[in-house]
Amino acid sequence: MKLLLPDEAALLQLCSILPGYIDTLQQTNIYFDVNGMIKESGAILRLRLCENEAELTLKIRGSLIEGVSNALEYSDILEEEWVSSLILREENSALSRLGTVKALHDHCGCELAQLTEWGRSSNERRRYQVEDDLMIEVDKTSFPGNILRCEVEVECDDTERARKYLSRQFQELNIPIVNCDESKSAMLFRLLEAEAHGDPEEV
Repeated sequence: MKLLLPDEAALLQLCSILPGYIDTLQQTNIYFDVNGMIKESGAILRLRLCENEAELTLKIRGSLIEGVSNALEYSDILEEEWVSSLILREENSALSRLGTVKALHDHCGCELAQLTEWGRSSNERRRYQVEDDLMIEVDKTSFPGNILRCEVEVECDDTERARKYLSRQFQELNIPIVNCDESKSAMLFRLLEAEAHGDPEEV
């Protein structure tokens, strides 16, 4: 479940009252495609660099309804030398054997050697274990053009419970409850397309 925050001030307000602070992660998200084939197939391929870890993820589009996202996802943690191979499009047999890479080939026939980077975003993620089985992530994502997006994300089976918990916090701070209807990758693609056509969009 994803809810948008109106600005960074609201994000900081929310963070000030959430219990169970765990940590703050600095993430870089790098997106790849093959002449638009991955996007056209309803998927995205993302390399996420975070602290000393790199994760390759293939997400196959499902639905995003009232802030609740459902998608088929494949992920693998990459070794350091694999990251260079991926970015530089070098041959690497170990990388080719990963489940994510196999899923990419099965889904749209794309090979690693064909990949090109189409965009990047950076993200600051604060994590809170607010209850024993409920973790909340508060994100501040930076896009090209100095555009920020602030949101709250919860990955759980009981979305109604998570929504009720967050609704109480939002109401206490007088923050409007707004469902997210666009993924970060879709927003990045939209902004880059607008920039390429000389037509910057408002967020």
